[in-house]
Amino acid sequence: MSFLVPHNRTMVKSFNILVLACVVVIAGAYAGQGNAQYMSVPQTLSLESFPPFPAPDSLVTVSLSSFGTDVKDATIEWSIDGVAATTSRNARSIQVPTGNGERTTTVTARVVSAKSGSRTLTKTLAPGAVDIIAEPQTTAPEWYQGKPLATANAQVRLVAIPHLYKNGVRVPTNETRFTWYVNGAMILGGAQLGTNVTSVSMPRFGNLEISVIAESKDGTRSARSYLTIRPETARMLYYEMNSLYGMLTEAPRRFTTSKDELSVIAVPYYMDAGIGSGQSLTHTWTEDGTLLPQGTDPRITTVTRGNGRPTRNVEHTYTSEAYDFVRGVGAFDVTFTNDSNALPTI
Repeated sequence: MSFLVPHNRTMVKSFNILVLACVVVIAGAYAGQGNAQYMSVPQTLSLESFPPFPAPDSLVTVSLSSFGTDVKDATIEWSIDGVAATTSRNARSIQVPTGNGERTTTVTARVVSAKSGSRTLTKTLAPGAVDIIAEPQTTAPEWYQGKPLATANAQVRLVAIPHLYKNGVRVPTNETRFTWYVNGAMILGGAQLGTNVTSVSMPRFGNLEISVIAESKDGTRSARSYLTIRPETARMLYYEMNSLYGMLTEAPRRFTTSKDELSVIAVPYYMDAGIGSGQSLTHTWTEDGTLLPQGTDPRITTVTRGNGRPTRNVEHTYTSEAYDFVRGVGAFDVTFTNDSNALPTI
């Protein structure tokens, strides 16, 4: 912007008055805008609950949230399912016990202010729950008592079992939307019907953090659950091929036998199910440093008495071309004796 500079006192005085008037007009315009913006700020009162997904038979904190409304000197009267909570009068929050999940709890706050008049706010608490079942798709022998554990890069099957009720009736799973999160990232495109079962991969390093939100189709019932899966180390254990021992669940460190030969099988624990029974691995067996011949089943090796030392050290190396993170070395001793009652040492 440019100005014409006056050259005499009269013109200077008139010029100053004109500039001052312009400043006043502009300031007034900005002040008017500021007042208009201030008056447009919404004045709201609401009730907020924490946790946002209440569980059955738990305590929920319901708080009065005010934006643009001064409730410092207001009178606040709380009630739970129509019963006055006199001990919480004028409190900004209240703790409310939830039911068993089959019924809702209604929280009411009546706020009376000299400036804002009387307002009645209502919050309905509908407790729910959702269970997460993790099924690592890893290997374990038939006699293993328990479920296989997850290892790095292994697949994990996840099943969500919702416990949502409406009017005392359980909401069917096929009428429930599920939102899955893996390590904080949403998967499957968000809330979807029929996605209570999904599969994910364990990370190469670290834990797998799982979260799922179950929500009824109408959005009135919801629950959330969290699960942390910590990786286990895959391992190889060794068992004698001897049906007389029955269900010998402990893998011995040393074998003792009175027979002329001993067959031992390598059993993988917690390896990705893609490795199957272990036959997809490459197995190398050595006895006291000497390579042992491969049999029909590469998981099994046979050590013979012969004329060698009574105790032999057997070393087993296993690798996988498909899974570069699956490789390892195991070892055990075999002692030949004339004692027919000899048993393996655990």
